[in-house]
Amino acid sequence: YALNETKRNGRNQMALFDRNSYNEYLKRLDIRKAIRVDIANGFRGFQVFFQPIVDANTYKLIGAEALLRWKDEKHGNVSPAVFIPIMEESGLIIPVGRYVLWEAAKTCKKWKQVIPEFHVNVNLSYVQIRKSDLMKDVDRCIEEVGIEPNSLVLELTESGYIETDSSIMALFQELKAKNISLAIDDFGTGYSNMRYLEDIAAKTIKFDRSFVMQALQNEYNYTVISHIIDMAHSVGSTVCMEGIEYEHELEKMKKAKPDMIQGYLFGKPCSVEEFEEKYLKKFLKS
Repeated sequence: YALNETKRNGRNQMALFDRNSYNEYLKRLDIRKAIRVDIANGFRGFQVFFQPIVDANTYKLIGAEALLRWKDEKHGNVSPAVFIPIMEESGLIIPVGRYVLWEAAKTCKKWKQVIPEFHVNVNLSYVQIRKSDLMKDVDRCIEEVGIEPNSLVLELTESGYIETDSSIMALFQELKAKNISLAIDDFGTGYSNMRYLEDIAAKTIKFDRSFVMQALQNEYNYTVISHIIDMAHSVGSTVCMEGIEYEHELEKMKKAKPDMIQGYLFGKPCSVEEFEEKYLKKFLKS
């Protein structure tokens, strides 16, 4: 294990075997094996949760973000921060990503009976974008589910690799041509600039809670976010403010004029059944 770690980190170095690190490595292998078994058994243990997205001015429900959850008999509820990197390393994110896309699209189609303009955001991994035929998957999903392309918003975390990969940039242009929207998640935490936003044809940028907290605690950061929002609007993009948990945060950040709000104040991620019970039950057709 120590030898492989040194090779993985660039060779020509020395690593001291650490029992705790080795145990974590064995646990990751065990989780990867359990995920493979669950995928082979019809994605047993996986579930797609949804978190509400509301209009920043009216607080009307207009969409939701699809968020993957996984529970295993041995490991219990495993955090996405743990199992998603394992799936990315192993390539298992590709079949699971398809599962999430289909589940999100089917659910969105149902909920559009209540809110015709409803959209669903689906997160993409760089591995999906780089190593699978994403355009084929999206086309097939739209056709099989029977959902309008503009009901899907594909979210990606910004990356310098994406910006410099011509094949990926061509994919984004093809998605845009087919009226499928892109959103940049965690905008401002990586390589982003306004040219980057324009080049990948993103319809929406999303500020996560860490960025929002900086703006709430520091007037300079608040001014920066306000200017970014103004610039996003100037190139035809919309802005979603994530991580809003309290009324005073909402009142402060609303003055920066975002278009959408997502956060615990309006709802935590929940199952399809709970989402329908809380937000849609009295409208849904039986």
